[in-house]
Amino acid sequence: MVADLLAETFQVRRSDIREESGLADLGLDSLARVELGAELKDRFGVAVPEDILTATSPLSDVLNFVRYVRGSQ
Repeated sequence: MVADLLAETFQVRRSDIREESGLADLGLDSLARVELGAELKDRFGVAVPEDILTATSPLSDVLNFVRYVRGSQ
């Protein structure tokens, strides 16, 4: 689901999307990370805190947060 979002919205190649990849490693600059946060809220109803959407944050942090919040709703 998040991989689809990255591929569709930010043109990240699916072969580059790995949970251990940092958001900057996936080509997301600061503006793109803000947009990612907005897209996650729109699509999944999850407001991801800015400290999880940093350049060095691994994608796994974002995924784990989304899973946690969606699982507790």
